[in-house]
Amino acid sequence: MEEGAHTLYRSVQRFLELPDWLQLWPGHGAGSACGKALGAVPESTVGYERRFSPALGAAREGEEAFLSYVLDAQPEPPLYFGRMKTLNRDGPPLLGALPRPRRLSADELGEGSTRSDVALLDTREDRSAFMRGHLPRSLYAPLDKTFPTVAGSYVRPEERIHLLVEEDRLEESVRALVRIGLDRIEGWAPLDALESWAAAGGAMATIEEIDILDVHERRGRQEGVVLDVRRLAEYREGHVPGALNVAHTRLAARIGEIPRDRELLVQCRTGSRSAVAAAFLEREGYRAVYVNGLFDDWVTARDTEAGEPPASGREARVEGTAT
Repeated sequence: MEEGAHTLYRSVQRFLELPDWLQLWPGHGAGSACGKALGAVPESTVGYERRFSPALGAAREGEEAFLSYVLDAQPEPPLYFGRMKTLNRDGPPLLGALPRPRRLSADELGEGSTRSDVALLDTREDRSAFMRGHLPRSLYAPLDKTFPTVAGSYVRPEERIHLLVEEDRLEESVRALVRIGLDRIEGWAPLDALESWAAAGGAMATIEEIDILDVHERRGRQEGVVLDVRRLAEYREGHVPGALNVAHTRLAARIGEIPRDRELLVQCRTGSRSAVAAAFLEREGYRAVYVNGLFDDWVTARDTEAGEPPASGREARVEGTAT
C-alpha cells in the first residue's frame, strides 16, 4: 500500500498541472472497495476536484501529509482483488462462451452440499429465511450489488460452483461470477428444489438469529464473543466493548484468528454483512450466531439505559485482531 501511495502522490503532481476545464469520468462508483470516500458524482472536472477534493488538499501539504491521508482507514479489499490484478495484468482465461451450468435435481443439489470441492451459493435476499433453513455448507450470497464481493471473498477459485437461483436471474449471476474470475459454474437449481429437498426429509441446517439489542445479555455468557465484521474504520468509531474485529471480506484470510471454542455473535452495522459472514463461519465449522438489526439501535439502547456506550477503538481493541 505504501508503494502505491507514493506512486499516487507523483501522479497527483501531474494531475494538478492539467487545465481546470478538463472533464473527468470516474472509473468507480460511490461505496466501491477500491478506495475510501469515493464520491457519487458521475462526472467532474479538474477544476472542481482541485477545489473540493480532500485528497488533493492533503497533497498540497506535502508528500507525508498525503500519505497519511491516503493510508488511514483504507477499506479492507475483498480477497479476490489480488486475483483480479493478476488476471488484468496477464489476461484472463479464454472461455469461448458464457458458462452454461446444468440444471440440478433436488437430490443433486443436496448431494453437492456434502462435497468439499463444491461451493453452493444461496442467492435469496431474505436473510432470515436463509437462517431458518438452508442446505448444509451453503454460502449466503444474496443476488444484489454485494453478490460479487461476497462470492469473491468466500469462494475458492478451484471450487466448483452450484447456484440456488431463480431461472430468470441465472445469467445475471453467471456473468457476475465470470467478471471476478470465478468461471467453474457447473450447476444451478431454482428455490423450489430446496423446498422439495426439505419436504423429502433431506438434511437442512439452521443458524440462530438474535436481535442486536440482545447482544448485551448474550455476550455475558462465558462462551460467547462478539465478532464485528465491519471495516476497521467503522470499528474505530465505536464498537461493542471486547468485540473482535475482522472485516467480512477478509475472514477467509484471517480465519486462524477466530476462536473455535467460543460461540460467535456475528455483528455488523445493518445485519447484511453479518449474515453472509455467519454462513461462511458455519461452513468452516464455527458456532456462529447471526446478529440482525442496526448497530445504531444498540448504541441508543446502551446510552438510554446508562449502561455501556460503545468504547473507543483504543479502549476496547483486542490484541492481534484489529490490524
